[in-house]
Amino acid sequence: MNKITVKRFDGQKKYESSYELSDEVIRGKTLLATLQYIKQNLDPTLNFVAHCRSAICGSCAVRVNGWAVLACDTMVETLFQSYETTTLTLEPLANFPVISDLVVDWDQALEHLARIHPTIVPYKEHSPKSGSVQSQKELNVVLSAWDCILCGICASQCTRYSQDKADYLEPFAFAHAWRTTMDSRNADPLVSCKAAVENGLWRCLHCQICMHVCPKGINVAEYIVDLRRLILSKKSPSDIHPEIRRRKPAEKKE
Repeated sequence: MNKITVKRFDGQKKYESSYELSDEVIRGKTLLATLQYIKQNLDPTLNFVAHCRSAICGSCAVRVNGWAVLACDTMVETLFQSYETTTLTLEPLANFPVISDLVVDWDQALEHLARIHPTIVPYKEHSPKSGSVQSQKELNVVLSAWDCILCGICASQCTRYSQDKADYLEPFAFAHAWRTTMDSRNADPLVSCKAAVENGLWRCLHCQICMHVCPKGINVAEYIVDLRRLILSKKSPSDIHPEIRRRKPAEKKE
């Protein structure tokens, strides 16, 4: 028999619940499907979050034996085999306030994300009608950063953020600061870069755990180095990524 132990919270006290599952029950199931089986057949009080079931929304992230994973994109049999055990311990993401069981509160994390202004300031000559043109080469520069699904896994495993949340942001916030800074459509590319500096960019320990645990393979550690390089050089983003070519403002007709 296999056993899954869930560290739970009911709003007042912490406790644990364990569920025994046969090989037949877990065979071919993802961790999310296993949690759904537990809720439907063993314990309807168990709380967790899930939406897309396609590794797109990021809402089902949980910790298994201390490491965060996407429940919908992780086979439970593989977890038992990888840890060479018949018991798995599930917990909510670390570094987030816990609402109930495996459900965490994202309010503060989204406030932190807003601090780095993850938006694009359009050039004045761009209108809703003309749009903001971008070549494939320019898109490729920032394409990987757009894959961030805000699952919170990098924040859960970040060693620096775990040490002190008062002077540092979640890694995904720096990833979006990099994306905004490097986007060729942005008329004010250094706003997010400067905001990242003001919110702990130089305090990253560069352990690169965020890169290793990201389910989308986003290299946040490299993005942080890029932003630091920009600040030190006091140059434009195109000096670091030659593929970016800032378009000159359209000449006004007299």
